[in-house]
Amino acid sequence: MAKPRPWKVTPLMFAAKDGQSTKVIQLINSSVNLEDLDDAGNSALNMAAENGHLEILKKLVAAGAKIDVINERGETALLMAERWQRYTCMITLIRNGASLWREDHQGYSFDKRNGGFEWWGNADEAWQYVRNKMDNIGNQ
Repeated sequence: MAKPRPWKVTPLMFAAKDGQSTKVIQLINSSVNLEDLDDAGNSALNMAAENGHLEILKKLVAAGAKIDVINERGETALLMAERWQRYTCMITLIRNGASLWREDHQGYSFDKRNGGFEWWGNADEAWQYVRNKMDNIGNQ
């Protein structure tokens, strides 16, 4: 596992956070380390999820970025996307295997925050739940 780099944001992290798709693709193609972490333990994938940059998130996932990297707050990319209501990013992460049950340092998981999916037992219903939530917000 990569160690946090104090006050270090790599070019990939900056581009992912800032929504610079072309730059992210160039960096991925140059074989940068997808698992580098900033001082808070966030990867480029976490930053893309937090900022709602869906196309970048998809590129990072396709390139092999780890989905369930845990930052210093205990959050994964899915929990960060949820906190900022980045529904399309949440759906993509769930469909690519993000854990619904991994808890942050306060004991919350996506599952617990959203009424409990453990009885459903599969991610298809979880991403459909998020999709419905997104559609309902769009109709308000």
